[in-house]
Amino acid sequence: MELFELSIVRVGMMRRSKVHVAGIIFHAYNRGNNRETVFHDDADHTIFLMILEKAREKFDFRLYAFCLMPNHFHLLLEVGEIPLWKIMHWMQLKYAIYYNKRYDHTGHVFQERFKSTICAKNSYFLELLRYIHLNPVRAKLCDDVLDFRWSSAKAYFEPPGDIVVDVKFPLSIFAPDPENARTRLLEFFREGIGIDSNKTDPQKMTAQKLPSLNDILATISRETLINEQTIKSDSRQHPTARARKLFISSAYDRGHHPQAISAYLNCSLSTIYKSIKPTPA
Repeated sequence: MELFELSIVRVGMMRRSKVHVAGIIFHAYNRGNNRETVFHDDADHTIFLMILEKAREKFDFRLYAFCLMPNHFHLLLEVGEIPLWKIMHWMQLKYAIYYNKRYDHTGHVFQERFKSTICAKNSYFLELLRYIHLNPVRAKLCDDVLDFRWSSAKAYFEPPGDIVVDVKFPLSIFAPDPENARTRLLEFFREGIGIDSNKTDPQKMTAQKLPSLNDILATISRETLINEQTIKSDSRQHPTARARKLFISSAYDRGHHPQAISAYLNCSLSTIYKSIKPTPA
């Protein structure tokens, strides 16, 4: 199985970004306020998953993975026409209303609005898929990835359940044949149990040393034979536009934040997002 270069970028936490591009994959996650428990029993888990499925139907996004831990949750999803912040706001509000009523609770249920990272369809996607599903194993809530009731792991190996998880694309990465792909995916999951979670934790991987944007631009200039300043210009001539898009993709793939690339090129953030939009599976 060929894996591509790892990429990760954190997006805005507390403010609603007006930039939106359909097809972007996000790892969205949040904790209970003050790290308090937000899923106490089966009823809490079930209600949140019902809200998740209603959100999937209402906002038309692809759900690749979910995991509900006692005091936080993880989602791996690909947005459609509705931006991520609207999806997350709707879900968290619905669950907060339920939670506050059931437990006679006042105040915030979740720690912040939510946090998220953008994820390209490459090796980092697979690491996130594994990281999310191994959370309960590493927290010693279960012994095996398939033993945990409140994640999407079983959706990859059993008939579809109440929550619609899009397993086709992730399985296709491992093998064309679904049965072979499932075998290799399970091996991939279980191999990760002995790996230090810090190596795949999205909050800790950003510490990796990045090549500078100047160095990346110089490389693209040599490869395309187009002057660096021309690439940075707003020229719409096809060779220059192609080189600029190649630079944006390369910078993003190596871990540079879209806002940093936008400032470097003096262009809009929407231009950057459109250039890093994943290609269809």
